Amino acid sequence: MKVQKINNALFVQGKSNYVIVKNAHHKYFCLELTKTNNDKWITVKPHGEEEKGRHLKLEGDETPKEAMKRQWGVDVDKKKQLQPEKRSEKSVTTEKSESRISDIIKNDKNLRKIEKEIMTLEHEEGIIFDKDGNVLEKIGGEKHRVIVNEEILRKMNNKIFTHNHPSGNVFSSDDLFSGFAKASLRELRAVTPDGTVYSLKPMEGSNIKKLLPEFEQTEKKALRTFKESVDRKFKFGMIDLEERKKILYEDCNKYVNDKLVKMFREKSKDFGFEFKEYKQND
Repeated sequence: MKVQKINNALFVQGKSNYVIVKNAHHKYFCLELTKTNNDKWITVKPHGEEEKGRHLKLEGDETPKEAMKRQWGVDVDKKKQLQPEKRSEKSVTTEKSESRISDIIKNDKNLRKIEKEIMTLEHEEGIIFDKDGNVLEKIGGEKHRVIVNEEILRKMNNKIFTHNHPSGNVFSSDDLFSGFAKASLRELRAVTPDGTVYSLKPMEGSNIKKLLPEFEQTEKKALRTFKESVDRKFKFGMIDLEERKKILYEDCNKYVNDKLVKMFREKSKDFGFEFKEYKQND
């Protein structure tokens, strides 16, 4: 086999004659070179030797690259740029996922910043956010509730609503009813004085009509169980009247709240909701 340079391309002479053209992106094209009298022809075979290819006559000292550009307007060096490699679906999906995660982190920071500002207030305040974490409305409240009218309920649809609970409790039945029966929240949140944040999001097929009875049943059962336990201790002289009052006042709230949180953790998905809890510094 003999190799020589003809018209700035490599000419390979053997059983068959080939011109190897290398473009600027290091991609090789295989061209067959044929001589007829004093004429020079090339046969372009971009798909391998088994393809018949297209024939093209070289004029003068014209290189194969120049001939291809003259005849068909094909710039070998730019071909790869004109036909960029398609990104895989996996690559596109990954980029979208990374972008979404970045947005979620940014939005969550906005929410947490506001929640940190209201978590130690002695009265409740509510804030409506859009899906991007921007504040749309601030709502004043009283010691144990946020005042929500029909206009506010309409604004809450498909939005995020957070508020503080000075009591330290998880959601109330009023929170659930207003957020998912009267309105259609994207997410309901509550923050407590110790920085605990509770979050509840409806998923496909969520059913507030079934979640509410479960909540109320759990709440009533916890109250009854706690009171009966304290009354038994009082009846058998284990505690006096003042201790009984103190326990009912100070400890009952925590006991009932723990039972409700346990119910949300274990059963929210059964009713089509996603429940989460975390600390402000997590």
